[in-house]
Amino acid sequence: MLSRDHRRARIVLVALAACSGQTAQGPEPRPEAGQAVPAPVPELAPAMPPNPDSPSAFTTPPPRRPDMAVDLPEAPVPPACDLAFTEVAAFQAVKSVLWREGEIVESPVNLVAGKATLFRAYVAPGPQWDLRMVKARLSLFVPDHEVRHYEAETWMTESSTDASGASTFNFSVEGQAMTPQTRYRVELELGSDCQGPAARVPREGPLPVGAVEVAPFELMIVPFAYGADGSFRLPDTSSAQIELIRANLSAMLPMSEIVISQHLPVPTGIVLSAETFPLLLDELRAMRAKEAPRQAVHYLGLVAPTNELEDYCKGNCTAGLGFSNLANLPELRVAVSVGFAGDVSVRALVHELGHTLGLLHAPCNAGETVDPAYPHEGGLVGVWGFDHRARSLRAPTLVADFMGYCSDHWISDYSFAKVLGRLRSFMTATAAFTAGEDRHEPYVTLYLTAQGGVRAGARHPLGAPLPGAPLAVRFEPDQGAAETVRVYPLPFADAGGHLFLVPARLQERPGQLFLSGVTWGPVRIPTED
Repeated sequence: MLSRDHRRARIVLVALAACSGQTAQGPEPRPEAGQAVPAPVPELAPAMPPNPDSPSAFTTPPPRRPDMAVDLPEAPVPPACDLAFTEVAAFQAVKSVLWREGEIVESPVNLVAGKATLFRAYVAPGPQWDLRMVKARLSLFVPDHEVRHYEAETWMTESSTDASGASTFNFSVEGQAMTPQTRYRVELELGSDCQGPAARVPREGPLPVGAVEVAPFELMIVPFAYGADGSFRLPDTSSAQIELIRANLSAMLPMSEIVISQHLPVPTGIVLSAETFPLLLDELRAMRAKEAPRQAVHYLGLVAPTNELEDYCKGNCTAGLGFSNLANLPELRVAVSVGFAGDVSVRALVHELGHTLGLLHAPCNAGETVDPAYPHEGGLVGVWGFDHRARSLRAPTLVADFMGYCSDHWISDYSFAKVLGRLRSFMTATAAFTAGEDRHEPYVTLYLTAQGGVRAGARHPLGAPLPGAPLAVRFEPDQGAAETVRVYPLPFADAGGHLFLVPARLQERPGQLFLSGVTWGPVRIPTED
């Protein structure tokens, strides 16, 4: 039996327990193992009602007096929420960073409108992260108020890296969704309690992907009927081989649309070798000048000098040749290549088309004829790449640029950007006719071989544009007065020697041409049959 004082003490204890929010019956329940315990919040004032527009659940009003201010400890991030984006990148053969660590990145590599793209979202788990499967969503806002959603799911165990495709959220986007107006947003699906800014990029509103339009790449394939051995053998221009050409161009180069046409077979009597490849190239150049296609059309000649590649290329061989078209001249959008079935011929022709698109050699087994501005040592690609055909990553330090001569190749950011600039120039290209009366004077090709010999090439069609700016050359005939003539260089890559267009009126006048201290001659230019 309790005394009155004991009963009064018990009432006071119960009242204190009620004021502290606890009951007087038994100890406070302990959290179960693994259960998050919220940090204590100092009781400064009664809590405000939840604000639906606030990212947090509750809002605490400011202290009543300055001397009562208290630093609130930060609540720990729930384990299910401790995951944040670190980078967003897009791959169209090479990596283009769009966003990194809260900042928009001005990538040196633009994306191409209309081209299939792989988006990769990189994340990093915090110390409270519990390992589990996570979903992410990419939203693309395209014209006409359309929104396209793409989802990806991965088991997130560690921070994302370029080398591990499984460590990033990967979204395959069709070319139709990539427009100059397309904007993007990426979100993590971590649950209703994890709606902080770290789970969304950008934090407010979508960001532009920065895609640019390019002109279609127009390719005219010209099959040469090889008549030097009397066979008039044709190269492989089957639908399967044509699609292999298209797939290789599309995989590496910044092209969204590739238009391939086939020319009727053209007979040639040139005995093909490393020395005579420039003559075949010049023959095709003259044919393009005569046919006068649209300026953007590239002519690609294919030839099969033997039945099989192995019969032609025993060890080292010349598999193709293209004009080194640094000046972006329509007249030099010409290349030739062996036309056997399979990947080897396709690799050769893509390399030669690279020259016609303004690329020099990458410094990988290419001797001294390399691009001095190429930025990556050893001709390596220098950035991560992605092959959409095999869905495989290409490492920056293991793969060389396709404009070199190393076996494992891809395209660098440097080459991708240069070709992109060239293709965009086709959208505003205008005719570049040579000034003066040169267009109305007959010209023929003069081929100075690497061995020092001189051979005549194709006759340039009268009235057709002459490529580039002429050079002044002194011509000293064996008989008569010397004169200065205008010649047009036709630079090509991958083989020794030089091609020049010279006035046909020098025909039957043996003499010497002088250019940059080099003497050629005596030279006799034959008349056209």
